[in-house]
Amino acid sequence: MEPSGQNEHNILGFCSEASADIERMNAQISRLQSSLVIITQKRDALRSKVSSLRSSYALLLPTELWQQVFAYCVDVFPVISTSSTNLAPIQLTHVCRRWRSIVLDTPDLWSSMHIVIPKPTSFRRESKCEGIRAAVKYFLKRSRDAPLSISLKARDYSGHAPGHSPEEVKKILACLLPHSKRWRHLKFRMPFSWLTEATSGLTSEDLLCLETVLMDDGYPPFLMGAPKLHQLSLEVSGMQTISSVNSEEWRKIQVLKLFWRHFELDDLFTVLARSTGLRACMVQLLFPSAVNPHPSTETIVLPHLEKLCLTANSGNNLKRIFDQLSLANLQELYIREHSSLVELTRSLATSLQGFFQRSSCSITKLEIMIARSPKLTLDELCQFFCSLSTLEELVIVENMHDDPFMDEQLLRAFTVTSPMTDVLCPKLKRMRLSDRFSFTEETLLEFVQARMNPLVMLPPSSPTEPQPLSPSQSSHRNVVGIGVRPLLGFVRARTKSWVRSQRQSQSPPQSQSESSTGPNLNVEDLTPVEHVFVRTPRPKFVSYFEKLDLKGVEVVMDSVARFSMLSRNAGPSSREIAIP
Repeated sequence: MEPSGQNEHNILGFCSEASADIERMNAQISRLQSSLVIITQKRDALRSKVSSLRSSYALLLPTELWQQVFAYCVDVFPVISTSSTNLAPIQLTHVCRRWRSIVLDTPDLWSSMHIVIPKPTSFRRESKCEGIRAAVKYFLKRSRDAPLSISLKARDYSGHAPGHSPEEVKKILACLLPHSKRWRHLKFRMPFSWLTEATSGLTSEDLLCLETVLMDDGYPPFLMGAPKLHQLSLEVSGMQTISSVNSEEWRKIQVLKLFWRHFELDDLFTVLARSTGLRACMVQLLFPSAVNPHPSTETIVLPHLEKLCLTANSGNNLKRIFDQLSLANLQELYIREHSSLVELTRSLATSLQGFFQRSSCSITKLEIMIARSPKLTLDELCQFFCSLSTLEELVIVENMHDDPFMDEQLLRAFTVTSPMTDVLCPKLKRMRLSDRFSFTEETLLEFVQARMNPLVMLPPSSPTEPQPLSPSQSSHRNVVGIGVRPLLGFVRARTKSWVRSQRQSQSPPQSQSESSTGPNLNVEDLTPVEHVFVRTPRPKFVSYFEKLDLKGVEVVMDSVARFSMLSRNAGPSSREIAIP
């Protein structure tokens, strides 16, 4: 049906109005789109600015602070290999322009290096050595005039007697020797003949900065006369490798580590007697030579020695050493075993007590990694610990024996049971030990309760009439984290003033020697224990103390219940020769 005139007019009118509306809408959309573009541009600009500020905020830190941060990112001895781009100093230069500028302009970040010469059987050994030499030269260039810390490992894998050093070792040493005046810390692990051959032209004037040295075999001649050398670590195969060292050289050494493969104790005594300036000493005795039928008996006095660590292969060697030492300033003592033949016997305990009395030293830390002899009685062991009245930290490291050192009876001997009880190690603050199923949870808890709060008592209302305990005071949980036996607290409150008055009126004053060999100290003289650490293989033992949640008590699960023996290469990486 064809539209009539009226309908056609209406349709045309509607289309005209709709077209006008569409035009208006299009115009509005155009305006909105323009506004949206402007807003989007503003948003993007603001977002870019915020992102830029956020990313560059850290870059606004002073250069000196960035240098300190980067120093923690770099290993003490970065390992130089063919993949030199993996080294921390180089990786830092790839982050941004500012970091690159700081790193390249900080010589200390390039002053340490650990160089490992590849084995002769290594794949593409020549190209690897070329890459290592290039990296060494780059580090030496970037380090400018900064003191150098160099570690070089070049083992002899030929299986033959050491002879002339390989060409690769000579080339690496040729890169390092011109910078000898900047050497501060040296760690050379290579055959003695290789090192002496390469360093034959060095004198003391070429080693003006040298402070720390670790050598694989003996004392190389080039170290003679180094003015600042005071830390020395040597692997000694025999006295012949150090016989040329004079007394003046030994006197300037303050920290000494000796790993003696085949030794005679008289040779060790000769070295110690000359090293009168020692502050710390670590000696590891491995394989003894023939026993001298006429051993030296002269007392060796080391007045400045503060730390001593002895690792021996027999108790007799330990006894001989302690019988001849006098260390008035000794504070930390570490006794470790190198074989299962080392035990704390009656004779060794007596020798140690004589050493403590002769030295009149104040031992604050004792670490024991030797077994208890089954013949050593509890009374004799208590007498040994009585001679350690100044001890603050006791570490009992698991030894090679099956018999435990710390057992039920010894732990109870450390526990205070009454206000008038003489106690072992009254200054003890920290104890660390391994559990070998040798004491119960209750015994450890009693020790913790008695030694962590030895002076917890109830103040009486008058000097003569103390008040009875209230229910809250008599609770086992009346001290945060630690329980206190109510009867003991009551007795302490009643007897405190009487104990003090009796001691002042009846006890004669003690001499210095008596106080250093185990005075009669009571509960009120105790220093509270601050931390107890126990490794145990028993899950119930761990859960028992987890439920108690005692402050200062750490009981951890260890399936072996064994402290790992510290090898000579263990411990944190350090430029200093660390004494444990």
